[in-house]
Amino acid sequence: MIIECAKIPSFSSYEDRIHPFIEEIAGKVENAKLIKVPDKNIIIQVPGKRNVRPVALTAHLDKIDHFGTSIQPLLPIKRHPTHLEGQLDDSVGLGICLSLMLQSMENDFPPLDIFFSEMEEDFGLGAKKIANYVTQELPLPSLIITIDTTPSFGENEGIALYCNHWELNYLTPSRKLISKTAYLQNYFLKIHPELKVENAMNDYVRYGKFFNENRTIPIPSLAIEPAIHPIHQIGENVFISDIEKVVTILKSFLTTFKPDLMWE
Repeated sequence: MIIECAKIPSFSSYEDRIHPFIEEIAGKVENAKLIKVPDKNIIIQVPGKRNVRPVALTAHLDKIDHFGTSIQPLLPIKRHPTHLEGQLDDSVGLGICLSLMLQSMENDFPPLDIFFSEMEEDFGLGAKKIANYVTQELPLPSLIITIDTTPSFGENEGIALYCNHWELNYLTPSRKLISKTAYLQNYFLKIHPELKVENAMNDYVRYGKFFNENRTIPIPSLAIEPAIHPIHQIGENVFISDIEKVVTILKSFLTTFKPDLMWE
């Protein structure tokens, strides 16, 4: 999934180039509903196996265009024994979300709301449009998990967990939002104690702000991110082992966590 996403030149403002591939994969999931949100954002509602509030998974569609007028119809991507090399920000997140969507048919997952946003590199415009649409048109998710990539580990393996978005978006968090976020942080650390708790600006921060402004019941927003090196350049590298660990962590979370706890 990641390799196929990495091939597609879905640069900022051209995110619709990857829409047909996403639509093809969503079409394989029974009763999945794909919603196109203006301008080039996508929401996929996946029924899941449990009658609980949905968990939202998010990734951004856009890549930075480092190729200019020399762009090929497909972008270069290589699979090495230990890592992938290509335009992986955020092909990694997209591929993992699509894979988990397919795996929802065979696992005891809650309903999933999958947010694929445009223009992450332009102040999170896509995340804002998705949040506005969801708050007006759809049932709210119990929590939001963004899957992106992090430069925090340099050239080494590692997975980061971002939690306290209010440190970066100037939101004044309620006590409930702080306590529920801390609960989720500890839950993930029990699944995988080697996670590195950090913080950085990306769409997880924006979703945290947009879904918690003027809201009585908090909607926690977190991010889980495998290492990438270099970042925002041609030929980004992500370790295959990190990708596999992120998928395992999220599968464990989705099969054991009770989303309605976030709504109490």
